[in-house]
Amino acid sequence: MPGTARSDTRLRRYADAAALTAELAVQIVDALEQGLRRSGRASLAVSGGRSPTALFELLSGAALDWRHVWITLTDERWVDPTSADSNERLVRQHLLRNAAAAANFVGMKSD
Repeated sequence: MPGTARSDTRLRRYADAAALTAELAVQIVDALEQGLRRSGRASLAVSGGRSPTALFELLSGAALDWRHVWITLTDERWVDPTSADSNERLVRQHLLRNAAAAANFVGMKSD
């Protein structure tokens, strides 16, 4: 299909979780840069939970024009964003800081 991204199904092995996380961060930054070049904006939908925190920390320092990047969650616990159980809180603490503090965030929880 025209315009459909093709996934790379080759098996890749990494020395450890840190190496995997670093490679994933590079790939995400590359995709965001492509979006920014193509249309002047990019979006990123992320999962919550503790697993992606190391990835978020790496992404937070990426040299991107974060003002034109929109970030949202793919899942959320229905708790106040200030709750220790909130995925939004986790994203704000680990991703929306450093350079990425300039990104636009759309949370899922409403009153």
